[in-house]
Amino acid sequence: RHLEMKKIPLASAETLGLIRRKEGGGYYDTFRNRLLFTISDSQGRPIGFGGRVLDDTLPKYINSPESPVYRKSEVLFGVNLARQAMREEGAAIVVEGYFDHLALYQAGVRHAVATCGTALTGEHLKLLQRYAGKVYTLFDSDSAGKKATSRAMELFSDGAVPVLVIELPAGDDPDSFLKKDGTGAFAERVTKARPIFEWFFRQLVQETNVGTVEGKVSVVEELAPRLKKLSNPVERDLYLKEIARLLGINERVLSKKVGGAAVAVAEYSPSREKKKSGTSTEDMLLALMGKYPEVAGKVAEYGAANLFPVEFVPVAEAIIAQTRQGHDIDWGLILDQVGSSEERSRLAALFVNDVHLDEIDFQKAFEQCRLTRERALLKQNDVKALQRELSGLDSDSERYWEILRTLEQLRTRKSQLNIDREQGRGGVNG
Repeated sequence: RHLEMKKIPLASAETLGLIRRKEGGGYYDTFRNRLLFTISDSQGRPIGFGGRVLDDTLPKYINSPESPVYRKSEVLFGVNLARQAMREEGAAIVVEGYFDHLALYQAGVRHAVATCGTALTGEHLKLLQRYAGKVYTLFDSDSAGKKATSRAMELFSDGAVPVLVIELPAGDDPDSFLKKDGTGAFAERVTKARPIFEWFFRQLVQETNVGTVEGKVSVVEELAPRLKKLSNPVERDLYLKEIARLLGINERVLSKKVGGAAVAVAEYSPSREKKKSGTSTEDMLLALMGKYPEVAGKVAEYGAANLFPVEFVPVAEAIIAQTRQGHDIDWGLILDQVGSSEERSRLAALFVNDVHLDEIDFQKAFEQCRLTRERALLKQNDVKALQRELSGLDSDSERYWEILRTLEQLRTRKSQLNIDREQGRGGVNG
């Protein structure tokens, strides 16, 4: 009725998706009982709508259909509001939905835009390049969000436009994160955003057992064609070196694969080296050090040599040194401290797969690791050997009483560790 009062042809309104035909004749409002978001072009002219239900009705969202004035593959929600801010920041943040955009805008993050129910396209990229020289993606951490980020990587695969991935904790979206942690914490997440190719590589490593030849082959098969697309040869060479180092393979093998040459499976196998694998306690402690600077500080206080076997001391000390500098840890440099390529691959997977540490009480976790390590060291002291030596000594000798004192100290320390363990049985999850 309103359209008729305005003398707007109903056929035109139907073309634009404002109304739809009823089966029995007549029309109904497409967006009835929905919260409306106005989709505008870069000049601020309305060209479509997005409607969200206010209850549990499905579908949750309805968007305007394609029309002569609205093509979703060419439009980004909020671009008219973000133009100036994108120019000032030199960057754009791309989110998935209207509410994500609204949450950022209300928090003062004005250089954000949203896709309108579609994946990023080449036309979107052209639109963004008018205003920004760098793009951040901020999609959900669920499987759909990861797929959207991976598709975006394919779009930006030549590396002509720097693209970085902002990561939020699992289960959070921009609205929940900002309400819980605030704009300062969000700004820090932006600062720590990873280049999209690095993000993709880390995802592959998390999902693949790179400690096996099959895992290495699988990761290289995924990465090689994407590495080939990188237009910047310096960037490509840096990634080649880093990926080869983290996977524990020869850089020449990866270069051959990127160049299209055939690579035998045997070439992915490291040379036969003595394998030095850490215990789960040592692995946990190294992972904690990499994720929490506070733990690296505690290890420094106790002394890395007192908490790790000799082969892992250089790794722990390298983490401590980088943490003290206040910079993000360069895992490539850390892994240079590991001689075995097999062990290097294993530790690379350990450091990348740190999502399980997000909600951990790192202080309790450190204490448990420390106590477990001390108990292991006590077991390594050959008590039986001391007892055997004691049985052959005269009770008047100085060595006899020295061994007695040592055994008593070991028993006392073991008892104290058992008490500490019982007191700390509350677990490490916060």
